[in-house]
Formats: sequence, C-alpha cells, structure tokens
Amino acid sequence: MQRTTVAAIASLMLTGCTTYQMSERTIARAERRWNDSSVASYSFDLRVNAFMVRSPCAEKTTITVVVRNARIVSYGTCAAPPEKEAHQASIPALFELMREAKRDGAPGVKGQFDETYGFPSKIEIVVMRWATDSTFTYYVDNFQRLAEE
Repeated sequence: MQRTTVAAIASLMLTGCTTYQMSERTIARAERRWNDSSVASYSFDLRVNAFMVRSPCAEKTTITVVVRNARIVSYGTCAAPPEKEAHQASIPALFELMREAKRDGAPGVKGQFDETYGFPSKIEIVVMRWATDSTFTYYVDNFQRLAEE
C-alpha cells in the first residue's frame, strides 16, 4: 500500500516536469486555413482564465470583440483594446500570441482550432514550469462571420 502511494505521488510530481509544445507546423496550418477563409469581419467572445487583474473593458468575465474589414472596432466596453491587451484582440493577434510564447521559451504552448475557419478556439500557455498560477488560458467562443461592409 505504501509503495503504491509513493508511486502515485511521484508520478504526480513528475507531471510538473512535463513540457508540451504545439509545433510551428500545426499553428501555421491552422493560420493558413484562417487566411484562406478570407474572413475580414467577425465577432467573438474572449474569456481569459489567469491569475491577473480583470480587463477594464470586460463587463464580467467575457470580452466581446468586433472586427470589421480587419480592423478592431469594439473590444468589450472599449472602442479599442488597452495596449497590454492588444495581443488578444483579434484572430491574427492570437496566432501571434502563440508564436511569441514559443519564441520566448514558454514551457507549454498548446491550442485547439476551429474546424471550419482555423482560428484558435482555445490557447493554453504555461509561462513558468514550477510556478503556481502561471497558466494563461484563452477561449474564443461564439465566433460569427459578419457581413462585409
């Protein structure tokens, strides 16, 4: 019994050592699907789960982003995102966020992508391997392609 308990605890501790990286090829393939879809006007709801101060542009926990002709026209309750939130304010910015995290050596970067358009529907970035609350998770929900103006 004691050996089983020790083995279980050891395996849980070693899990903290694990790193995971999504390949550049996977990100590029999804981004190519996004670019090929030629979506210039769209909206989506953004949720960020992280140990940080809530955005001044969020009414609650969700920020609705509206992009028209590839330009951000609305970011939650703000007309434009604050500078520190620009990295999450459009679909191209979210792809760049993933690439930048990989370039900066984040121990964990992974994502899930929409089957139709290729945009990231979930991004998980671990910024420090051994730190508590060092994971940022971004969710893109309620994506809608808008009519071009």
